[in-house]
Amino acid sequence: MKKFLLKILIYIALLTTIMLSINFLYIHNKADIDSDIEAFANGVPDNIQICNFGSSHGLYGFNYEDIEKKYTCFNFALSSQSLMYDYRILLNFKNKIKKDSVVFIVISYFSFLGKTEIEGKDFTSKNRRYYKILPRDLIEQYDWETDAYVNYLPSLIATPGDLLKNILSLKLNKNNQWDKEADAPLAYKDAQEAYERHIVTDKIDKNGERIYRQEAFNAIYSMINLLKEIGARPIFITTPFLSEYTDAIKNNAPEFFSEFYSVVNEIVKNTEVKYYDYSHDKRFRNDYSLFMNSDHLNRKGARKFTNILMREVLGFLE
Repeated sequence: MKKFLLKILIYIALLTTIMLSINFLYIHNKADIDSDIEAFANGVPDNIQICNFGSSHGLYGFNYEDIEKKYTCFNFALSSQSLMYDYRILLNFKNKIKKDSVVFIVISYFSFLGKTEIEGKDFTSKNRRYYKILPRDLIEQYDWETDAYVNYLPSLIATPGDLLKNILSLKLNKNNQWDKEADAPLAYKDAQEAYERHIVTDKIDKNGERIYRQEAFNAIYSMINLLKEIGARPIFITTPFLSEYTDAIKNNAPEFFSEFYSVVNEIVKNTEVKYYDYSHDKRFRNDYSLFMNSDHLNRKGARKFTNILMREVLGFLE
């Protein structure tokens, strides 16, 4: 009996050692940190003068490399980030943003659409990353078990594929994707899929009406109020898209653009914040070398777009 118990203890010890070793490698290679949030992991700078919020259109749409030696810049955007989390991140890092700074708030076609955030099918997986960025009181449906897994035992909630890729240091990060160029023959198919994902899936009610999130409207008004309180200058931006993307929306939902601009114009009227729409900009919409897919700029495109904003909106880089 003693030998049997000893064997069990040895097996438990081995399994524990293996698990902890895998977890150590996983953390060491930073796989527990989503590639999107590595900027946060490296530290949000003080006295930010120019920054942006937004979803993936903001994450991939801004490239500050030509001005970051002169200005302190930061990209607060994350893939699939909602306006609600834009606001929570702003709340947490407001003291990092300098008075008289410029804050770009990216408004995408889907920004105000869909059910409540917690009703989203991928809410749990997206919400986990904020355990790395925000204090518990700013995390939607905070759970201490998730906190423990994300921050201390991330390998236990990783998929087998992610676990293997990371331990082998094969992680595909933002920079790998950001350097790609859009494939012209595939742009039409990609745009059709993006159209479905952005303004159709889970965004139409049983009566065929588009669903608008009140919590998104509340969040953007709260952001503007807070930015004005700290003396920052908010600016609304819609990033450039390939023509395939805007055409897919126009052809499949011809009424959408009038609805979208009606909503945005109402917010602009109520907040007195300027809005700049580059979604149909001729300098971008047919240049595949500036995009990684139909609706996301690549590194080269983001650099060009950011420099355009600096000249045309802020009057820099003259």
